[in-house]
Amino acid sequence: YEQLQVLLKIQKLAKIDFKFRFLPAIANDILYLCLKEDIEVLLGKDNVEIITPQPYEKYMKFLNEADIIIDSFHFGGYNTIIDAVYLNKPVITIRGDKAYNRFAAALLDKLGLNQLIADNYEDYTDKILKLIHDKIYREQIIKILSQIDLKNILDDKNETKYFKKAIDFLLDKHNTLIDKQKIIEI
Repeated sequence: YEQLQVLLKIQKLAKIDFKFRFLPAIANDILYLCLKEDIEVLLGKDNVEIITPQPYEKYMKFLNEADIIIDSFHFGGYNTIIDAVYLNKPVITIRGDKAYNRFAAALLDKLGLNQLIADNYEDYTDKILKLIHDKIYREQIIKILSQIDLKNILDDKNETKYFKKAIDFLLDKHNTLIDKQKIIEI
């Protein structure tokens, strides 16, 4: 709900007309219809397009038609960020404080796109509005995105050192972690 309130604020502050397109991955028809109704009531039926879950190719077609991509928050979409970067679409995310809402920001950091990472909803709103209103800035971001070798970055073999570091930590702290688990189980 909090994110929808942010979208409502963006809608009111935007100086151009646009539509929000939602691509939820909800397979349950009842949940989908409830979400659709709630979003349409809040943002206005004429201001949104809510797409039923689609096969990957159609999903990518819908994503490619967007001018910008707004990552969801509190649960961010790591795959959405990859898809957006692959399509050279500017994408805004928020760096959260949990692993599941830090992955997208970590990827954008790795790509050198920290200007697309917000720290809070106010920053998120400002960054989205800048992409909406400033066509030159949006085109600069698209140019940067078009020069990224995403496959090479994602296939970075040097990342194995972090996996090894995690395994070494777990082995080194095994007994301590087991003791803590026993305390938690009690």
